[in-house]
Amino acid sequence: MAASPRFSTALVLGASSGIGSEIARQLLAKGCRVALVARRGELLAQLASSAPARALVYCHDVQEVAAVAPLLARVVAELGGRLDLVVYAAGLLCLPSDGRDSVEDELAMVQTNFVGAVAWTSQVLEHFREQGAGTLLGLSSIAGERGRKAFPAYCASKAGLTTYLEGMRNRFAGTGIRIVTAKLGLVDTAMMHGRSERLWLISPEQAASKVLALSAAGRSRSAYVPRRWGALAFALHHTPSWLFQRLPW
Repeated sequence: MAASPRFSTALVLGASSGIGSEIARQLLAKGCRVALVARRGELLAQLASSAPARALVYCHDVQEVAAVAPLLARVVAELGGRLDLVVYAAGLLCLPSDGRDSVEDELAMVQTNFVGAVAWTSQVLEHFREQGAGTLLGLSSIAGERGRKAFPAYCASKAGLTTYLEGMRNRFAGTGIRIVTAKLGLVDTAMMHGRSERLWLISPEQAASKVLALSAAGRSRSAYVPRRWGALAFALHHTPSWLFQRLPW
């Protein structure tokens, strides 16, 4: 069994709020040097104030894919040349207004949840290849298991992320690079505002602790978080389309 990695340096994309913010907070509390990346600089500054000697702040929108390569190079240099863990926690969920989706919202979700993830993780994995090791954690979702009528673009973007990370996990198998996909259930973040679902709801603190434990376990894998969501995923996979179409969500 591979040894569990120890993270001295980390990059968290989507660190300004929700699970990403809590992941960064927990890494900082463990003494890790963390590059905090998100659009909202003021929130990143507040987070960094808890450990100013170990937190580095970078304002960046993951939809700006042309900026990825120079920013990654800058982050690696300012972390001392080595990057142990990268977390893609950036995510966007736009609820339809009056039951109707806007094209702009649909495209924004795909750009943030999938295109931005591909732009960042592909370059991160090339850095890990040159470095000879590294752990990549991508936050996907139970929503990616099937196409739900409530938000099809969000489901598609998460399904794309899950599949992309699986392909990269297969590509980098045996290299010492670990790729972890956390397929999260419902987490009590701002994304839940306006939604009535509360099944097995967990806090951002619980979610962050669980996904970091997956990352530190020492192997590449895909897992439901919490694990009980795997039972629901099994049921979803075996629900015929004619019945799935009649579900309220």
